[in-house]
Amino acid sequence: MKKLLILGGLTFSALAMIGVGCGGDENTNGNSEGTGAGTTTSTNEGGSGGTGGIGGGGSGGSGGSGGSGEGGSVSYPDTPCGNYCEHMDDINVCPEGSGNCVTSCQLTEGLAPWCDDILATYYQCGAEAPEASFVCSQGEPGLAEGACSAEQADLRGCYFEGPAGGLPDMTADCQAYCDASAALACAPVDCLQTCLDSMADAENCNGAKAIQVHCLAQQPAAQYQCTNGDNPVPTATGCFLSGILYDGCIAEAPAPSPLW
Repeated sequence: MKKLLILGGLTFSALAMIGVGCGGDENTNGNSEGTGAGTTTSTNEGGSGGTGGIGGGGSGGSGGSGGSGEGGSVSYPDTPCGNYCEHMDDINVCPEGSGNCVTSCQLTEGLAPWCDDILATYYQCGAEAPEASFVCSQGEPGLAEGACSAEQADLRGCYFEGPAGGLPDMTADCQAYCDASAALACAPVDCLQTCLDSMADAENCNGAKAIQVHCLAQQPAAQYQCTNGDNPVPTATGCFLSGILYDGCIAEAPAPSPLW
């Protein structure tokens, strides 16, 4: 089943229930822990409920605690992300979700370092877009499909298939993942090469896979476990954003090869 997702303002279709652990195999370890927290400045809104674990099976977590400031306004950082969120707040796109915008879009910064310049251009376009360019989906604000269309296409393309010049060398990230999970019985036999091959230019969604690998490489060894005989996956929700992106990619592209 497809549904609309907004990630850092980027709108795309995603499969509602599909595993995106290592390889797109079903991951039943949904984690219901809330990931949101009150925004860092004076707002009385709690953070957004947590997204389910990488497999998408978790229920939403509880809202984070609100800030301690007395006012109801939010102070936005002078960044493309901050300018974008301030603009949405000014035009009151989605009253119940706009307060979490900075937290949401800051999570996308560094998600794919090779796409950060494109991400900044996308947010800057959104910061200048008219009110009619925005939508409110399930309480979260974002740009509509036709708004900033060139910037949306560039960012989606970078996230899903990598930058125009090709992905950076992912050897270090693959090695970090392989080292962290090597002690587990389910670790791939030829982990490093298989990891690299999964992000080859010819592979569908190789950019989304690279984002997953980049995130997995940062997870400590203690977080990994074997699940139903599949390849090692982290037990926490630290890579839930990369999972959402992978969901979005396979919902819009031909079925990619397994990650491993």
